[in-house]
Amino acid sequence: TKRQGRIVRELAMRKQRKEYQGMLTKSAAFAIGGHTKAIASQFTFKQDHADNKHTRAIVHHWGAGGGGSHYHMAGTKQFHKGVRVKGVVMRHSRQGAKLAASRQNARSAKKSGGMSVLK
Repeated sequence: TKRQGRIVRELAMRKQRKEYQGMLTKSAAFAIGGHTKAIASQFTFKQDHADNKHTRAIVHHWGAGGGGSHYHMAGTKQFHKGVRVKGVVMRHSRQGAKLAASRQNARSAKKSGGMSVLK
């Protein structure tokens, strides 16, 4: 019983010391301006509260209005090197849009017997 009382007192003192040390650590970090090794996990990368990792992931994968990082380099190695195969066009490219429009115009001209149709 005496022993248990001593153990309870020591645990209470340990808890009190831990709280006090935590307070000292935080106040030291604040006094230095955030650049301290007192909080080792935050020394190299301090969290930025204005940064939202979920929003950053959406922008990275999908882009702010279409075409994020993964789409940006989505072409084949040949395409990026410039050794393009005739007729191969990346999706959503201007070149593809022009090609499709010219094919459509040629098709409509063929149907009308060579005369263009005004719409």
